[in-house]
Amino acid sequence: MYVTLQLSVGLWTVFTISTNAFAWPGGNALVGGIFATLLFACPSAVYAMLAAAMPRSGGDYVFQTRILRIPFVTYIAMGIWLIGNAWFIPYIWSAVAGAGWAPFLAILGVETGNKSLLSLATWITSRDAIFAFGLFVVFWMWLVNAFGLRNYARVQKVFFLAAIVLSVVYYSWLALTPQQTFINSFNAVAPALGGASTNAYQAIIDLAAKNGYAPDFSFSWYQSLANVASWSAIFVVGYYTALCGEIKRGDSLSGQMKISVGGGLFVGVLVTVFAVVIENMVGHQFNAAAGYLWFNGQWPLIVPPYAGLYSVVLGGIAMPLTVLLFINSWTWMNYPNVVPYNTRISMAMAFDRMLPEKMAEVNERWHIPLFNTNVWCLVTLGLVFLAYFLTTFGQLFLVASFCLSFVLALSCLAGAVFPYAKWTKQLYETSAVAKYKVGKIPAITILGIISVLLEVFVDYLFLTNPGLGIAGGNFTISLSFLGVLAVFFGALYVWYKYYNKRRGIDVSMAFQQVPPE
Repeated sequence: MYVTLQLSVGLWTVFTISTNAFAWPGGNALVGGIFATLLFACPSAVYAMLAAAMPRSGGDYVFQTRILRIPFVTYIAMGIWLIGNAWFIPYIWSAVAGAGWAPFLAILGVETGNKSLLSLATWITSRDAIFAFGLFVVFWMWLVNAFGLRNYARVQKVFFLAAIVLSVVYYSWLALTPQQTFINSFNAVAPALGGASTNAYQAIIDLAAKNGYAPDFSFSWYQSLANVASWSAIFVVGYYTALCGEIKRGDSLSGQMKISVGGGLFVGVLVTVFAVVIENMVGHQFNAAAGYLWFNGQWPLIVPPYAGLYSVVLGGIAMPLTVLLFINSWTWMNYPNVVPYNTRISMAMAFDRMLPEKMAEVNERWHIPLFNTNVWCLVTLGLVFLAYFLTTFGQLFLVASFCLSFVLALSCLAGAVFPYAKWTKQLYETSAVAKYKVGKIPAITILGIISVLLEVFVDYLFLTNPGLGIAGGNFTISLSFLGVLAVFFGALYVWYKYYNKRRGIDVSMAFQQVPPE
């Protein structure tokens, strides 16, 4: 459940549906989804194997420092990503609001003739709304995490069951809606939302063409494969491994594969089906044109061209309510998931005496690092304020995807060399992972190499296709900010290393052994 909700079908489909359509107009949603689901099963399997061999809290940090033994690089990379992980909270609200709340309020305004609701639909994606949302979400993150994983699991179960039931209802509804029904409904509603007064559907396609969007829509295997770039936002694999020290029977490879690979395949199927039914309903050319106009700031309607808008125009109150509940059931456990990952990674750092030892302290009543939890909630709160008062906040982590990709690639590289590094060879040979080989080559090595190449390919796509939002952007602010963070965490590493040395503690010895459970 944790992995499935972390990958959040309702949240990330916001980005993949329209982005893939206009960035890769020759791509096919079904073929692209199959490619992405199968390819990202490789790093999922690597993480499962590493977790089964070393079921310890700390995930990426432990894998990299113990196998690759590059603690300085890992420390900086993990530090930057922990900040980036918290940055996600205030940044993502505009997408969540645009996908669920804005279309719901807009259609209510259209149905009732209440212009205040239309204004609210516009306001809900504003900076003021992002700030208000951020304050509440930080409190929600703390509330869900501060009273132990048993309570976390209870809340998670409610959202998971709701998400699955709503997905079945929503998908079925979309699949049974003919394209002409959507076109008629869109044409009827669009004028009230700022669209053309007649035939708004065709007007969107024509407007995109008028502004220079005239791609070749013929099928392309390469462009279908290239869908993996935006899918990489969905498959943030390995999150759960930060909690592996708290998973019962964590050394079970079959159990780890069910969690990691099984969760990834499940989400892959859900997102692929969603992409196919949406495109069949709205039409690929229209979807691509809408994505292009939105990306270039030329979208004429007050509601973003996400799946939420495409759904609510079908009329009535039942569909808008279903969309709203669908988006929220998938997203409200996504935000608290930031805390377990960040706290367990920083807890492992503190256990190595590379952060204040208070960060490794476990609360005796709730059996969690409560002080650590409070710290990361406060850090996130600070970022919420920064997002509100700093207009360039969104650009700070423009290259955040590369930070995450680097962390994933390092862990997958650790998996590839795990059987061969002399300091981990014995650990590998005594684990269940050692039984799986292709000829004489360890399966984890093959999967690790494929996974590293996949991350490199994804980065290449981001750097070469402007439609993905990174290529052609102004990297100056983002790179400067990341440079400051790199210097900060690099200095922090050096300080703790020599601070402990003065205390008679050689921290390098910690990186030469797997942490105790």
